[in-house]
This record gives sequence, C-alpha cells and structure tokens, in this order.
Amino acid sequence: MRVSAVICFDYNNDIYLYNSAYDPAYFSLSVSLLLEVFCIRDAIAKRKIRFDFLSEMNVISTIRWQGCANLSMFNIQELVCAYC
Repeated sequence: MRVSAVICFDYNNDIYLYNSAYDPAYFSLSVSLLLEVFCIRDAIAKRKIRFDFLSEMNVISTIRWQGCANLSMFNIQELVCAYC
C-alpha cells in the first residue's frame, strides 16, 4: 500500500525536491516527512552534492523543516563530513 509520494529531480549532482504528498489517514505516522528523510539518505548514498527543497514551491516542507539551518538547501557533503 502506498501512502506517500515525492517528486525529485536529479540534475548536475544536485537533488531538487519538487513536491511531496501523503494519505491524510496516515498523518500521525509522518509518512511524508519519513519519505523526505529517505530521499536525503538516498542522495547521501549516491554522493550527491546538494539537496534543495525548492521551498518557495514546497510550502509544506518549509513549515515541516522550520528551525533547521539553511532550510531550503544544504550541501550534502558538508553535512556528511560534519558527522564523520
């Protein structure tokens, strides 16, 4: 059963998260947030350079990730090296 979906673009070693959606019946399980985390994990595994939430287009992600440093975009390699 599919309860969440995401559209991402891979261009020039950058990942652009365009939009995500979920079945409201599964809101309490944070399925959309979890899927975005899996997208970031996949980008790290594939050694992508940058992950961009395209926050101007994706208002929900902007709200969800509020309070995080550099919300709309971050350098994946810097993030990985910070936790090495």
